[in-house]
Amino acid sequence: MMRTSNHSSWKKEYLRILNSDELMEKDWKLASELISDGYADGKVLRDSDSKTDEIHDLLWKGANTNGRLFADQLAERIRKSSLIYRVKAFMIGVAIWISGYLMKCDYLDLLFGIFK
Repeated sequence: MMRTSNHSSWKKEYLRILNSDELMEKDWKLASELISDGYADGKVLRDSDSKTDEIHDLLWKGANTNGRLFADQLAERIRKSSLIYRVKAFMIGVAIWISGYLMKCDYLDLLFGIFK
């Protein structure tokens, strides 16, 4: 599958196409890749006169079961590559490390000693 210079833009493009009911002509190349890879149903009519193998027309029937699973995977990858997800994961790791450190130290008695 085609990848562009932006790390997640190709994922967003494939996800947008997989979730679309109708496509524009600019989406035909990516849609034909999804059809040929088995993620969507449809027909691709290539221009037989062209040496560049251009697409003359495309019948898009939508994502099939494999395509919906692939779309879920792409959405999860996009979510995990976001800055907010990474910051939350880092903060959870720091919180777990601090709690483990406090359990090992006598600071736990200092913090919660008033409840004894």
